[in-house]
Amino acid sequence: MKYSMHYNKVVTTLIFISILCSSASSQVIEPQASKKLRYGYNIAPNLSVIQPSSDLPANTTTFNTLNFRVGFRADYSFNKWFSISPEINWSFNEGGYRFADSSQLDYQLMPMSFDFMTHLKFKKSSDDLSPYCIIGPNVRVPVLRESVKLPYTTSSDVALSIGLGIEKRFMYFTFSPEVRYTAGFMNISNHPLVPTAQYNNVSLALNFTL
Repeated sequence: MKYSMHYNKVVTTLIFISILCSSASSQVIEPQASKKLRYGYNIAPNLSVIQPSSDLPANTTTFNTLNFRVGFRADYSFNKWFSISPEINWSFNEGGYRFADSSQLDYQLMPMSFDFMTHLKFKKSSDDLSPYCIIGPNVRVPVLRESVKLPYTTSSDVALSIGLGIEKRFMYFTFSPEVRYTAGFMNISNHPLVPTAQYNNVSLALNFTL
């Protein structure tokens, strides 16, 4: 089942990137300076940072993995230093809890979800590289629970993201890599052996805005 999940992730990501590329090529290109509202996409590898909010049962440990997400984004500039950036991401995660009892399967937290984000973006505008910081809420909604066929699901989550990035503006698109830390606030565990589970992660978001 694990290899099948990895295969499905790769196929889904390739299809998603193909859609993004065809979408970008079909747009009418105009210089970035003339736009207040811009659209784009991102690819974000990330590392899970799972933190139980209470003591774990004996013989239970956490494991963190390298994950990724892909998504669409927008950026609306109010002025040179402030904008709002909503996003919707499709996230794939594999971190969770591991049990010493071999009869218990690993408990994966939020193995697949839609992440709905709205970031406030504060930027120091420059003609070359513009550093910026972001802060905003993130609502995670688990999806495809039955098709993944894991023994226990996870609940929806509300999180807060903070991050730092650098914006490089080219003639027809903007590239803005950023480092984010996202802290989950809700207990998303539905496993009887794990009383609490909070899902955090650190990500490198590679943003492309057209």
